[in-house]
Formats: sequence, C-alpha cells, structure tokens
Amino acid sequence: MKLRELRDILIDEKVPLSAVMRHAKVLASELNSLELLSWTDKEMKGYDWDKDKDEFPDYRIISTETYGHFAGPFGSKLENAPLATIALPEHLQEYATKHHILGGVKTIESHVAESGEGMLKFMWPANTVAVISNKIYEHMNCIAAWKVINRAHLEQILDTIRNRLLDFILEVEKAFPEYDAADVPNDMESVKKVTYIFNTKIYNSSNVAVAGPGSSQSVLKQGSGINIASVKQEDKVEKGTETKRIKTGFWARFRSGLGKLFSAIGLGIVKKWLGI
Repeated sequence: MKLRELRDILIDEKVPLSAVMRHAKVLASELNSLELLSWTDKEMKGYDWDKDKDEFPDYRIISTETYGHFAGPFGSKLENAPLATIALPEHLQEYATKHHILGGVKTIESHVAESGEGMLKFMWPANTVAVISNKIYEHMNCIAAWKVINRAHLEQILDTIRNRLLDFILEVEKAFPEYDAADVPNDMESVKKVTYIFNTKIYNSSNVAVAGPGSSQSVLKQGSGINIASVKQEDKVEKGTETKRIKTGFWARFRSGLGKLFSAIGLGIVKKWLGI
C-alpha cells in the first residue's frame, strides 16, 4: 500500500486504531520488517507478560491507585478505603501503584467506550488479597481490592501508538522518498535502515542493534557515532598492552638489580685481591 494512504488513515481520528493496525500489518509485510510485523501483532492481539516482559512498551505502564473493602469485629466495615502502599510487602508496592495494560488495541478501545467519563476498576486476584488481608488497617481484614484507572490513561495509550506509528511512516518516507512501501528495496542496507527507524520511532530506543547474515552484531549508540563493540575491543587491546608493559618493566628492573649485585660482588673480589 502507499505510505501516504496509511499516513492519511492515521491522522483521521474517525478511523479506529484497531482498523489502522491491520493496515500497518500489511505495511510491515511490504517493508519486509519482522520487527514491525511482531509489534503490530502484539498490539492487535495483546501481550503475554511471561513472554514479552523484556520488550514490554513503556507507554503501556500507567500509574494507578488501589482501594479496598475491609471488615472488622462486631460487624464493622470500611468501604472504598485507599490502601497505603507503605504497609504492603515490598514485592506488592509496585503492583499497587503501577498497572501493565496487556490487552490488544481493540480491548483498550472497548474499555474506553464502556467507561464513559468515569474510572475503570481492575480487581486484585483473591490470592493476592489474602496476602495483605490483615496488613493494612488494624483489626480489619481486607476482603476485596482493586486498582482504579482513569479513562484518560487508556486514551493516552491509543494516542501514543497512533503517534509513534505516524512518526515511523514519516521517517520511512524521508528515507525512501522515491518509493512506495511495496517498492522499498529489500537489500540489506535498506532493511537495516527500516529496522533503525522502527527502533527509534516505535520503541524510542537510543540503543539499536543491527545485524545481518554473515556479519557480526554491533551495537550503536544513537547520535554518538561510537561503535560499542569497537570500544570493547580497544579496551581489550589496551589492557593487553598494559599487561605487557608491566611485564617488560619487571624484567627491566630485575636485570638492572642483578647487574648491580654482580658489580658489587666483582668489586669486593678486586678489593680483596689488592689487599685494600
């Protein structure tokens, strides 16, 4: 498809992002970009935390607050009470204040539509509630807990995905001004260029790994012009040179000392022979 067509679809707020992502998947295939194809798949189907936690996008992590219902003696109760995170076990403090939005774009759009102008509740698992049950309020047991997420946070996720994809397309247009997506060359240099644009525009990554068949991988720091692999090699050579220098210095001092010792012994023998 034409890059301009997808660009026009992206800036049209009436077109749902879930529909846009299908066009982006076609674009990924035409550009021969495995990275873009993988990203569009995950954004459409949702993320699997166990498999994707190392590559989980930062824009899908949002701040949240946790509330709960509590029951106490003699029928006392406390409803919709905030959970003080300082009272939680350390491994649950981040869980109570941050939420990872795993669902696909279509699911997020549905949550936004259902929430109206209000807030969304994400319930804590029963086993997790049991862990904190008597640790929040004195003489009270937590019987339910949930995270509260503002609708605006979800809208921001959708907007970020749309904007980053738009930035990617604009950058590809600049890199290949004479081509449509289907006509972009599939040679190694072009594929590497598309991969670089993807990493910088979609993941906002300043460290971009670029590798190709039959070549060793080097890691480039964006804007620095420094090849980290080369730096390590130079460091290794420097360390080797330094070791050689130390060894050379040792033997030089040893020979010098040995010469002085022999000189002293020889001088003593001469003095004794002369009777001095």
